[in-house]
Amino acid sequence: MTENHVINTVKEEAIVPPIHDEKANKIIRNYIIAATGGSFVPIPVVSTAVITGIQFFLVRDLCKLYDIPFTSRKINVLVNSALGSVVTQVAAMATKIIPGVSAPTKGLSGAAIAGLYIATLGEFYKVHFQDGGTLEDASIGDLKKYFVEEYKRGDINASSLNPINVVKRIFG
Repeated sequence: MTENHVINTVKEEAIVPPIHDEKANKIIRNYIIAATGGSFVPIPVVSTAVITGIQFFLVRDLCKLYDIPFTSRKINVLVNSALGSVVTQVAAMATKIIPGVSAPTKGLSGAAIAGLYIATLGEFYKVHFQDGGTLEDASIGDLKKYFVEEYKRGDINASSLNPINVVKRIFG
């Protein structure tokens, strides 16, 4: 009987994740596009609000996909989204003070930062939910740790902020 349980568990894991993985990637890709576009809003407060909403709805849609309860944690997700938006906005503003970089490149760097952040956030929640996690046990500390691991593996680096690489990541 134990062998059957193990076999059934393996079968379920082998069948379910690829379906969710493809759908999750599509959800993430759509929000990367939205965040990249939202970063072009010229008023920082409005841009921050737009990116906050995009993060909030990204997490909500991934919760729906993985049947994770969302309603009880809406406030936490909203606060975390706002914090993430402020960080991306500050990073985008920091690129504008780098000497010798053209204005169009500076604007595109902000879009790249927003897209990269949304991609990382989406991947974090996708992996977290696939591993059986919920919103109850996800934290900003876990996201930071995930981001650092991505950086150490080389998945996030200076070329990640190149607008051409962001477009390649979005469209495949």
